[in-house]
Amino acid sequence: MTERRLTNSSDAESLVLRVTGETFVRTVEVHEELASTNDRGLALAQCSRTELPCLIVAHRQTAGRGRGGNRWWSSAGAITFSLLLKPDLDRLPVARWPELSLTVGASVCQALRPLVGTADLRLKWPNDVYVAGRKICGVLIEVAPSPTGMIVVGVGVNINNSVKTAPPELQARAVSLCDAVGAPCSQQDVLIGVLRSFEHHLELLCDKPDEMRQLWREYDLLIGRSVMVGDEHGTVSGTCEGIDDDGALLLRTEAGTKRVYGGVVQSFED
Repeated sequence: MTERRLTNSSDAESLVLRVTGETFVRTVEVHEELASTNDRGLALAQCSRTELPCLIVAHRQTAGRGRGGNRWWSSAGAITFSLLLKPDLDRLPVARWPELSLTVGASVCQALRPLVGTADLRLKWPNDVYVAGRKICGVLIEVAPSPTGMIVVGVGVNINNSVKTAPPELQARAVSLCDAVGAPCSQQDVLIGVLRSFEHHLELLCDKPDEMRQLWREYDLLIGRSVMVGDEHGTVSGTCEGIDDDGALLLRTEAGTKRVYGGVVQSFED
């Protein structure tokens, strides 16, 4: 078991011991501040001595990012982390890696389900988690440069950072766990829960993919809604018909059903 502690605080030591003792993670870095945990993960991917899976946790990110170049808002009380992995290509070939974003999002949903009670908990394609119509978690997966065969799974979850402290333009669109449940929650417990949930669902994705795909669909926020998705090539609008087995968003347009593999959902309506 490998441990790497970059702070001397008892909280950091407790976190390392819990993560390596209770989850599949083998290496842990705890940082007071990083520009981006994903950037740190990509740098570690170039080091052959890094024991995997490797978890990078930052108490503060100064340049956290989301899909499409978006910035990820977080403040004290959130958890922001990245997980460096090397998927087994025999069980999860590169062609199936796009399914990981949905799997991570669904894993977060499953981890939060016992905490939020009856609140509406949903997965917004391809990787955001919503509670009661507002975003609580974002995911960004990046592939390390060849030939490492590694991926970096970046996750940010709003836990005890009440959205009352968020910029005004975000307060109507974001939510934190403490806001949803009405009380502070253990950041360590949430992190452990997410990691264990992801380990389980990664196994499902590899060995029982139909079960994993069914879970995506159970949590699907967009199905039946009018959606506009944009990328560098333009936008496409239509009614969401669900998520295909390969992770594509199915949009019914005037020209027929279109399969969308990437992009940012710019708007969605009931």
